[in-house]
Amino acid sequence: MIHRLHIHPKDAPRMDDFRAHMLSLKEAPGQKSLSVSVTTRPCLKPGANPFKDPRVAIYLRPAQDEEYFTLVKERKVSIEMPDGDARYCATD
Repeated sequence: MIHRLHIHPKDAPRMDDFRAHMLSLKEAPGQKSLSVSVTTRPCLKPGANPFKDPRVAIYLRPAQDEEYFTLVKERKVSIEMPDGDARYCATD
């Protein structure tokens, strides 16, 4: 399953400012590396196999006229919550 998410147009200027700020940090004196993390919280749909962790990969496209790039390579993501139960998707 592929989900395609968009940034709301009213948030685009703020995201552009954030992106420019993050990129400018690479040029800061003494700055040796820069990393960005992404968190995802998968859930188990009714009828899905509870013994198989879902896989996720995240791709970004900075602008509509640019190519996608891999932000996070495909990996398993646990659906298990801290108490050991599975996280189930909302049904409504």
